[in-house]
Amino acid sequence: MEQAKNIKIHLTRSASAVDLKLSHVPKNELQVTIEILRSSNLYARMRGGDLSVQGVAGDKDLELTGGDLTIQVGNSEEYSHVDLSVRFGDVSGTQFGDPKGWLGNSVRRDSNGKYKLRAHVMAGNVVLKS
Repeated sequence: MEQAKNIKIHLTRSASAVDLKLSHVPKNELQVTIEILRSSNLYARMRGGDLSVQGVAGDKDLELTGGDLTIQVGNSEEYSHVDLSVRFGDVSGTQFGDPKGWLGNSVRRDSNGKYKLRAHVMAGNVVLKS
């Protein structure tokens, strides 16, 4: 892919966080895999495309403007606060209860777990996997 050589990668690291930003990313046919420690808190923002998060045991704060967001949640009892929503699309998966809403879906739940899960998609779907 000729356009891939134009991708700009900006990485900053502090004592408690790593910030990775990609710019000049081609609009089609690009797949990026980022591996992090299993026990990590994850904060991710994407404008478009599909995002899949798996094998992460920690807080997750995810936003996607357009595309599908797939999240492996594992044991739902590990989450203390869950806030999932899709404006134009669906939330699928009942690990945290049945999604509510007719134009887009949302799921909110508070419990006694140790992690927080916040995931919002403007147009697309949130898919929960065990």
